[in-house]
Amino acid sequence: AHYPLKPDRLARAVGLAVRTQHFEDIPNYHQMFLDLEDGQDEIRQMIAAALIVAAKHFAGLKQNVQACDILKQAAICCAANETLLHQVVSACIEIRDPDTAESVLKRFPQEAMATADFQAQDYAIYDLRATPIDVAGAGLKLLRKQILHPLIYDILCRRLREIGKTAEAEHLEVTRRQRWPT
Repeated sequence: AHYPLKPDRLARAVGLAVRTQHFEDIPNYHQMFLDLEDGQDEIRQMIAAALIVAAKHFAGLKQNVQACDILKQAAICCAANETLLHQVVSACIEIRDPDTAESVLKRFPQEAMATADFQAQDYAIYDLRATPIDVAGAGLKLLRKQILHPLIYDILCRRLREIGKTAEAEHLEVTRRQRWPT
């Protein structure tokens, strides 16, 4: 006999799958969550976080197609949770999947798009697609607009070095360390 799936039981199963590193089970739990009539926000966040962990696991195994598919599920599951959406975008950037990252960025509310976190991730996606000189130009433009974020500095410094502008990169690295010491 099958017993109806209860949200608390699903939450325990997801937590157990993460702790025991049974990442291949997590997408199935996501489907079970979708089948629940009462999709509680706490469970939604837990499943989204577990999907992100599972995707990073598969990316570490160089199974990027599976990682990307799982990240797409995570993005849907995140709903409007900006913290988790940022984590999905970061994971997409990490596995060099700008298309999925860009589609997830579109899920952010309009007011979030002006934040430095959003702009930095958008810039990181651009970094995956553009030439070093174009990325450097875009980064300098962001700094001139006073959009300041450590990720912007990191990418910009790397790209400036690539195009032979070592002195500018070193100056920005000092500024970055002063602003964000660790």
